[in-house]
Amino acid sequence: MDATMFSKLRRRIRAMSIRLARLIMKNADTNEDGHIDKREAQKIAFEQEGISADDVNEMVMSVDDNNDGELNAPEFADFERIIRSRAIDTSKKALKVVDRDGGGTVTMDEAKFIAFDHYGFDEKILGIFFAQADENEDGQLD
Repeated sequence: MDATMFSKLRRRIRAMSIRLARLIMKNADTNEDGHIDKREAQKIAFEQEGISADDVNEMVMSVDDNNDGELNAPEFADFERIIRSRAIDTSKKALKVVDRDGGGTVTMDEAKFIAFDHYGFDEKILGIFFAQADENEDGQLD
């Protein structure tokens, strides 16, 4: 892929992320003003990843290109990208805790530890979640 094709690909991906942001905004924009304000952003970030209000304020300021205190669709797409990035970082840290044997994957037995102790899931519910996440059906989450 040459630079021109890569540029086109990047633009298409960006356009898709903005369209997805607009869809999410329809549900999250509780005051229906067409933007996501800080309160709405805090609710989204907390529900998705448990991110604190102070962190959300910093995140909003970092993507609010026109400095109006609200997020339009392109800005919200960037905000969601930051949330996804934090989710990956959090998951990497959690994997180190849950992966008791250090194998780089999570077995059902290792998942039971976190599911029972931290979330109160029983083995039946965990089994359903685990099966959905185990894409290659090898009994491990990697």
